[in-house]
Amino acid sequence: TATRPASVTVAAGSALDVVESQADTTVQAELAPSGAGFALPVAWKWDAVSDSAFAQPGIVSVAGVATGPSGERLDATLTVIVTAATENNVAPQSAPSATYTESGYPASNTINGVTTDKGWSNWRGGTKNDQDALSYVLTKRGDLVTVPTPSSGAPSIDVPVTGAADEVRVVMDARPQTHMIVSEVSIFAAAASRASVADLARLTVGDQPLADFDPRMWDYTVASMGSAWPTLHALAIDQDAAVDVTQPGDAAETARGAGGVGTVRVTAPDGTEQTYSVTIVRTVRVDTPTLSGEPRVGSTVRAAASTDPADATRAFVWLRDGTTIDGATGDAYTLTTADAGHEISVDVTASAPGYTAASARSVAIVPVAVPVDPGTGTDPGSGAGPGAGGDPGASASAGGAAHSGPGSTTGGSSSGLATTGLHGEGIVVTGAGAIVLLLLGGFVLWRRRRGGGSAEG
Repeated sequence: TATRPASVTVAAGSALDVVESQADTTVQAELAPSGAGFALPVAWKWDAVSDSAFAQPGIVSVAGVATGPSGERLDATLTVIVTAATENNVAPQSAPSATYTESGYPASNTINGVTTDKGWSNWRGGTKNDQDALSYVLTKRGDLVTVPTPSSGAPSIDVPVTGAADEVRVVMDARPQTHMIVSEVSIFAAAASRASVADLARLTVGDQPLADFDPRMWDYTVASMGSAWPTLHALAIDQDAAVDVTQPGDAAETARGAGGVGTVRVTAPDGTEQTYSVTIVRTVRVDTPTLSGEPRVGSTVRAAASTDPADATRAFVWLRDGTTIDGATGDAYTLTTADAGHEISVDVTASAPGYTAASARSVAIVPVAVPVDPGTGTDPGSGAGPGAGGDPGASASAGGAAHSGPGSTTGGSSSGLATTGLHGEGIVVTGAGAIVLLLLGGFVLWRRRRGGGSAEG
């Protein structure tokens, strides 16, 4: 949570207590620049400020502390904008009243800005009032000023008032048996002239403060990842200034600037304008590439990488221990014996019109070599050696003679186990044959014994 900048405009020569009375006792706070604001009570530190700080036009900063919902203390800043003093009719902001009023002609008619109407009247039937008074309650207290009675006519009187006042009272004595009419009362007080401060207090891109922001610098360039245009948020130093933001974007987008340039126009109360520009340079976002496939020599691995924008053009470069592999520029790569035991990775570079290209590198894999069959010196899964050539019973002997057919015998080898010791099918077939032979042998022995017994009997 943070506070937003606050401001108040006062006339040059204002006393400290006057400035204090005009400063807000709450300040707007926020969870993020893009979020809504909410009010928090604030205490401004006036101890370090004196009347002399407001003697001349300029800007005075006053620190403060705001109290959050959970009692947390938040730094706050109040900017006091001091402008040249000017006369201002404060009567329309006063509370008028009268000691007596003719029906239909109240005291409020005397502050309607019309000087030619029958504003207030004390007419009444019968005996007229000898005296009546109009009162206008202001915000400051002053002294009584006696106004001379005009000799004749309907007077328009200009009465100088020095010091501060909280009420102006017009006490009128009527001529004998006449009523009185007052058209308009104007009360001029020293007031601040319209401020000309058209600077920003803060400028953010999304929810991130603009790096190196300076209220007196007008042009900025900001990098942004992906296709989404960031949103600009701006707050003026003068809370009474108008802030008009044109968001960066494509020319075809409503209320967005062409060419990715956003603008912030600040208009001060006196009409002074200042425009800030923010150029957004978008870069393609590339996620970390992923590799699929078995990390084994002879296998093919494939690379994939998500991008924003999704239709960005992708270029692939495969690397071995961080060094480019000649000719390996596709999304797929077949691992070679040179890759065994080395780190293999891929760089993916994505580009798109209107974007700055970007690259990302995959996590490396370390391919393993092909396992070697200790009986043949070849890869058991490569198709070479026993059983190769199509006929499941075919094999090559150590001496080079070939035998085929399911009933063929196995070629000899130095160990005699080239097939039966290592080939799964050879073990199964040989075991079945041994069982059959044992059965047959048992049958022959039984027949012989039986036959022998018959002869003896």
